[in-house]
Amino acid sequence: REMARVKNVVLVPAETSSAELIEKAQTVATVTSSSLWEAVLSGKPSLMFGYSWFMHCDGVFMIADMASAIDALEKIKNGYIPDEKRVLSFFVALDRVSVVGYGRTKKNKTREIPENELTENLFLGYYQRLIK
Repeated sequence: REMARVKNVVLVPAETSSAELIEKAQTVATVTSSSLWEAVLSGKPSLMFGYSWFMHCDGVFMIADMASAIDALEKIKNGYIPDEKRVLSFFVALDRVSVVGYGRTKKNKTREIPENELTENLFLGYYQRLIK
């Protein structure tokens, strides 16, 4: 109730899709979440208050203190948007240094990798990086 009384604050129903919110947003701010990544992919700059694998992608502003927050918000206010080519380059670089390998979790039900394939992928991925 207190937040709803703040000027320019609008509370939206919990079932509102993140895509709809991102579309109407000027920027997205979060600790680390998929909504931040979705925002960058939608051409919206994002403020990250934590650490994640995509923290160095164009369009992601790492917020460590008041000065970095002010700097990021000033750039966004002046019309900054992520550069599509640089975001794509980030994907290309990520693909070059990544290996397919993850365990089965409650969240990851779309692609299960057998234990022996997971182990082999991780080993070969790291081994190839070490001998280069």
